[in-house]
Amino acid sequence: MYSHSTELQSECGMSMHIDLSTNDTRDYRYRELENGLRVLLVSSPENSESDVSALKNSSRTDNMSAACLCIRFGSFSDPVEMPGCANLLCRVLTLGSKTFTGTDSFNSFLQQNKGESGAYCTYEYTTFCFQIEASNLEGALIRFVTLFECPELPEEGIKQALSTMDTEYRKLKVTDQAAIRQFICFLAKDGSPFHKFHKGNSSSIRGKPERSTEAIRQVLLEHFAAYYSAHHMTLVVQSSHSLDDLERMISALFSRLRKIPAADVSFAQHTDSFNNQNFTKFFKVIPNRPKEVLRLVWCLTCLRSQYRANPLLILSSLLKNMNEGGLAHYLDENFLATDLDCDFGTLCEFSNSTICTFFVVHMNLTQTGTQRISEICGAVYDYLKFLAEEAGRCLNQWDQSNWDFLWNDDPHTFATYVQELKIVQESRFIDQPVHSAYVSTISLANMMHRVSKEDLYSGNFLVKETNFQLYHDLITRLSKQNLCIIWCAPDLTSSFDEDTRLMNERTTGLKYIACDIPTEVTERRLKERPHIRFSLPAKNRMIGEQFMQLPCSNDLKPPADYNAYDDRARYRDYGSLWIQASKDFENPRATFAIRITSAIALESVRNSTLLILFVEELRQTLSNKKRENYHKRMQYELSVIDGGFEIRVSGPSKQLREFYYSVISTAFRRTASMDVEMYESLRALVKSKLSQSVADLDILALNLFHFLTHKPAFLLTEQLETLGSITIADQMAFVTQLLCQLRITAYGRGDFDIEEIKSMYDRTIRSISCIPATSIREIRPTAIPPGTYHFEHENTGASNQQAFFGRYCISPESNAYFEAYNQAIVELLLKEAPIFFTDPTATETKVLVRYLRSVSVSRGPGAIVITVQLNAHSRLTEYLGSLLSAFWICVAPQIVAGVDSFEFQNARSHLTCKIRRQFSTVDRPFDTNWNLISTYDAEFEMAKLMITHVNGMTREKLLNFFVKNYVDPGCQKSIMLKITPPSKSTRKKPHSSSTRSAGEEFIRAHMKQYFAAAKLDCNTLNKHSNLQAAIARAYPESSKKITDTLTFRQG
Repeated sequence: MYSHSTELQSECGMSMHIDLSTNDTRDYRYRELENGLRVLLVSSPENSESDVSALKNSSRTDNMSAACLCIRFGSFSDPVEMPGCANLLCRVLTLGSKTFTGTDSFNSFLQQNKGESGAYCTYEYTTFCFQIEASNLEGALIRFVTLFECPELPEEGIKQALSTMDTEYRKLKVTDQAAIRQFICFLAKDGSPFHKFHKGNSSSIRGKPERSTEAIRQVLLEHFAAYYSAHHMTLVVQSSHSLDDLERMISALFSRLRKIPAADVSFAQHTDSFNNQNFTKFFKVIPNRPKEVLRLVWCLTCLRSQYRANPLLILSSLLKNMNEGGLAHYLDENFLATDLDCDFGTLCEFSNSTICTFFVVHMNLTQTGTQRISEICGAVYDYLKFLAEEAGRCLNQWDQSNWDFLWNDDPHTFATYVQELKIVQESRFIDQPVHSAYVSTISLANMMHRVSKEDLYSGNFLVKETNFQLYHDLITRLSKQNLCIIWCAPDLTSSFDEDTRLMNERTTGLKYIACDIPTEVTERRLKERPHIRFSLPAKNRMIGEQFMQLPCSNDLKPPADYNAYDDRARYRDYGSLWIQASKDFENPRATFAIRITSAIALESVRNSTLLILFVEELRQTLSNKKRENYHKRMQYELSVIDGGFEIRVSGPSKQLREFYYSVISTAFRRTASMDVEMYESLRALVKSKLSQSVADLDILALNLFHFLTHKPAFLLTEQLETLGSITIADQMAFVTQLLCQLRITAYGRGDFDIEEIKSMYDRTIRSISCIPATSIREIRPTAIPPGTYHFEHENTGASNQQAFFGRYCISPESNAYFEAYNQAIVELLLKEAPIFFTDPTATETKVLVRYLRSVSVSRGPGAIVITVQLNAHSRLTEYLGSLLSAFWICVAPQIVAGVDSFEFQNARSHLTCKIRRQFSTVDRPFDTNWNLISTYDAEFEMAKLMITHVNGMTREKLLNFFVKNYVDPGCQKSIMLKITPPSKSTRKKPHSSSTRSAGEEFIRAHMKQYFAAAKLDCNTLNKHSNLQAAIARAYPESSKKITDTLTFRQG
């Protein structure tokens, strides 16, 4: 395993590993209590760098604590006479215990403390979970554990739960996937745990004759007493508390849960549940949704113990691979079916039970496919026979330590495909985001029942132990085994004879007819050799940046500039053409972006405004163009950049070139005249967008900073003012000049012929009919002398009373060393800056610390930015400029110097993860490389270089770097921005000496209060008299006010 792993502390002091994503910096501890309860404790510091976008299914942040208890007891254990018993029990169990009732109950406690809970039941497991703020975790756990000691099970709660079950039952009946799964379950033999109504409703619970609520409660109590044993439970708790504190809570509370030796549950006697003629039929079903879907279902012996070999992941990947020569490609090319996929998952209650394993292949049928279902089934069997032959060739002939296949040109074998998939999955696993505490605890508690401890995250994701004998035997069995065919046909009744009789599935009301498997399907199944000629997918050479971290290959190549080659010398003057051939593993796709720049667009604010109008016109023209049906899956983007514009197209590889040709032919087909009404509408649209940008303080501030620090650059407000004076004639004359001499930079990535990308670049030049720009007026940094410069702007376009203050500390350089150290400073200041600038009297205060590249072109300088947005009437606004100076010069060095070794190491780990995400070519390979090409001079090793500097970073080095470049008055360069809403008064009162004195006193008191609360260790800074001297020279800070921007920008 090549991913990050951590020590998992066990009961007896032995260390075990748990495989983790590199983004996961949490601490783990495993315990097994005397009663058999297995516990996993997770300590996650507050404000950790979890990927917020990954916090699915929860509105909370990772600062919440969460707990999940999963017990091996589900609907398989329901009494025959009372289906849905387990589902009902999990719903009423959380309503309270005999110890804590009424307003002090578990649910009431959560509601009072901004918590939430959930519970659900599957075939073999029941899960209980909750989340709450860390300060209330122990109180919640105290009440949570009593639910499993002495549940109350109130009769009124049972009635409400039955009502909820009825509502969910009605939803199940109209949800095709759930209804089909219940339908398949009833095909099992009588007496099988599958042959039940698993979710239940009030009718199945009350039965006939009808049970009273008291009788139902008694049955629930009996089941609780019989099955809710500690040794069938797993518990996961995650919080910002330390592991020792968590262990203290859990050991004291959950050791009380009872162990019931007689509660062992086994369904081994039911492994032949679907070995009957009822299952191997051709079912034609009328679905709820008007969609033709075909499902092919095999029932296999249980494969749970083989999860490390992950045979169904491999088979699924091959079946749904859209590369030429595969099954999915064959069905799509012959207009039989689309969107082929496979249903299987480690945590899936239906497909991965302890009784058997279901493998389901499903696809959407075309109109042609509905008439040729037997042919489709035959093709599936043929592909399985082909794979069985390929797998058989690899038995006893594959050296798993040999990775030569990655760089030779030989076609794939089954073994090399498996090894390649193994690499791909590991690369993806390395970069997985960290989910919220709520999501993590639910997943972990369930996985603890299914996999070993080290595989809790990777067990459903990786191929950890290749087993070619298993793969061969499994695929061979599937290629010969009879199956269940389910065709969801909305118009089924229209093809019936008068004598045809529909049957009803008794719980979901699903209407269907059952037929024998067609003879043609049986004949194809029984044949020894496949009828259709298939092939394995082409090799995947470009797996991503993380592939470089695996010891198996160094064959990953970055994009190459093909215009630098001799055979394309005539195109070199236009610009660069970067190409990166990459075979997507399952669905061949490609993306092509082209950046077109002209010196004309940078000559004046008028021309920059005309450029915006031109690009918006292109956007409207393209959006009004009718697309061909085969282009529906293609996408395009159009955006304005400094000095030009960018076009990006993406989609299935085989349609990319043709779609791009249609885009550029439409975009650059100029007409002799323009409709006045349409032009006015276009100008109004651009005005609206510019006004929105001006009203957005973040966008406006970035524009102001860019304007002050770069030449040429233009203000949004100036563009908005200029817009009204531009005519149609101006626009047409500008476009002619704009497209005359151009610099063209392009990047193509994906599964394509390299010659196609070259032709797309060449076609662009011919479509525009341009010549190469002999010189482009590049955007350059303004020559700013050392010092702090203050610029105020009154935002007349503001719609609220928010004020904006920002300090932009300009980095002297933008190489990998400065990038790494600048981002490290941001990492340390992230937590402290919001605390320092807190104003208890102000609402909606927003404090941000970040590092930015202020211009999207190479050589653009970076800056560390601290911004504060707050109500313009807040007391803090009067002194905020001074507070920013005090924080940056006096407080920030103390934060850097005072961080302890553990926190500093933690910050470095977080920064390394952040850099990997920023430059990751796994999740966003195109965006990452395009950014490196356009912003970092195509330095594709940027992440590696930055991480090298982070690894060699010490607290002393970072402190010296900070003081030298950002504090020393002789070196540091800063812009202080202040943006205020329109002022009601016409003149500002000058600061009197008494006002300045009061301000200085306020700043000193504010810093004193912060240092008292922060308790920083200042010993490191005290050891460096030279650093202290630099700080003393810099503060109090004198800033120079920018009154004439023209003079300032001229240096």
